[in-house]
Amino acid sequence: MSMGNEDLVLKQLGRLPAHVRRLHLQHWVRRQALHSDRERDRAKLREQELELDRAQSGGVKVTSPPSQMKSAYVLDLESDPSGIGFAYGGCEPGRLGAHGQPVEHHKVHYSIAKAGTYWLHVALRAQSAPLPRSPFHLVVAPGPAHPLTTCIPEANLPLRGALEVAVQAGDESKRDAATEGTKAEPRCVCTLQIQACDRAGNFCETGGAAVTCGCVDPECGVSSKVTDLHNGTYLLEWWSLNSGTYEVFIKVDGLHVVNSPATMQLTSGKPDFSKTRVSAKMLKEGSVAGQVSKVRLTCNDFLGNPALPGPATKFFCVMLPAKSLEDDPDAWKKAEPLPCSQENIGHEVELSFIPRVAGDTKLHFWTLSEEGQRRSERRSAYNMAAESSNSSPLGARASTFAPNNARQMQRAASRRTDNDRVGLPGSPFDLHTKPGPPSHICSAITGILQNVHGSWEEVKDNSVIRSGSAQSAILKSDDEIVDSSLQVGDTIRVQPVIRDEFSNNVGMTEGNLVMAVKGQAGAESDETLHWMPMTDRRGVLLCDAKYEIRRRGRHVLNVTLNAKHILGSPIEFFAIPCRPDGRRWEPGEKEKADKEAKLAEKTQA
Repeated sequence: MSMGNEDLVLKQLGRLPAHVRRLHLQHWVRRQALHSDRERDRAKLREQELELDRAQSGGVKVTSPPSQMKSAYVLDLESDPSGIGFAYGGCEPGRLGAHGQPVEHHKVHYSIAKAGTYWLHVALRAQSAPLPRSPFHLVVAPGPAHPLTTCIPEANLPLRGALEVAVQAGDESKRDAATEGTKAEPRCVCTLQIQACDRAGNFCETGGAAVTCGCVDPECGVSSKVTDLHNGTYLLEWWSLNSGTYEVFIKVDGLHVVNSPATMQLTSGKPDFSKTRVSAKMLKEGSVAGQVSKVRLTCNDFLGNPALPGPATKFFCVMLPAKSLEDDPDAWKKAEPLPCSQENIGHEVELSFIPRVAGDTKLHFWTLSEEGQRRSERRSAYNMAAESSNSSPLGARASTFAPNNARQMQRAASRRTDNDRVGLPGSPFDLHTKPGPPSHICSAITGILQNVHGSWEEVKDNSVIRSGSAQSAILKSDDEIVDSSLQVGDTIRVQPVIRDEFSNNVGMTEGNLVMAVKGQAGAESDETLHWMPMTDRRGVLLCDAKYEIRRRGRHVLNVTLNAKHILGSPIEFFAIPCRPDGRRWEPGEKEKADKEAKLAEKTQA
């Protein structure tokens, strides 16, 4: 045989090779052993066992269909090297059946599995002589539809449908076969066009097959319909007034096709954001500054059915202090949104954002109107074009503003009002955010406090040198420092402020905060300070420690967090000796005493 210009045997004329002839005979024997009804009965038995398991499990849905065996006819076709499944069944009555008598007519048995147009070569084997008119033009047409070769395409799984509005009852000109007999109301519809195949896997070219579809659960309220397109394909439809996930089937001659039953998801095509629900439970659990917080949004259509938004729909959020909303209720329309990402999980949208402000705040959620989305897309395209044409060096432009404390958020509230923002129901929500782990980069110590007439005041003379200050570059000898206000016997106080990476105050009760003083007398003058947490008049959390100066000279105060210096550490300070009687020098007394001592030395000399 040959198909087109391609020879499917070694010789068109002459005797076939023995192995090719033997292969054709084997195909014929195997094909005669196949029985279509028996194969259907086995498939029917497997489906009955599956339905029995479903009934015994209380109607639990099968998450994935069981593995279905290939049709035996397809396996036979795949075993043919030529790819057409040619089988030869011999000649009847043939040479042996004629018993040496001349027979006018002989019946030749052959079979072809692959549909198409062929040239059939017929020749006498012994004489290697072709029959008159050989080769013959042969057309092999597909057979009837078969359930074990007809399948639901993998690309269409799971089946999906969206909300549509049926044609009104009075508009007869727009009514078609799909909407005929249905109510004039919104419904969720899923359509699928399936190609029927015969038992060898050939695409059917005519209709008439017994194709049915429906829902596995007949009580779920899903209607279905099959439309024969009379070209081997069938249009299948499922519709329901309620969205959700269903398990549907497609059958041919009462048997499931490949990949049936299948999961079908009916959703709304356009969510109604006025019916969106925000999971307040996740907000009540609180958050931690610097750590990812997640919130679930349940979007519904105007019927209350779950509806996932399209990829162009974006959600935003912002954290504002309650006072800013009291002064300006539209402050959330002016503030810069927090960077957040969104992901569809089932019928919900999960928003992920990183809180930056610790304390009690108001969390606003919104999306953009349709016109606002179009303006945002145009603005993004314009910004991308401007950035590509900008020749400034990398990093020269300021990064996107993201408020990280209450003062910056209040400045953000002074921006123009964005009326394209559509707030979600229930917004704003109360959110309590805990500060993040302490950071040595954002923590700081500003100086040393001294008790002056019963009140603690910062020591501002040149004897105190804070790391990073202008005085730190000026090194003075001990003799040059004579105007120090710190004396032996004084008690000083240090109050470092511990913050996280977003400058939120961290109330430390324990941890790796170490405050130590080193003197110039060696290890015997070193001392580790014990600190206590406290709150000042402004409500700022501090770590308070006191130190009594016992030695004169230079001292170094080290404040480390996780073995790293905080901002402003180390601090150097100089202490002068007290009066010989142990009392403090009053302002000007030490200078006067030093002059008198020098004058006495000169007089004696």
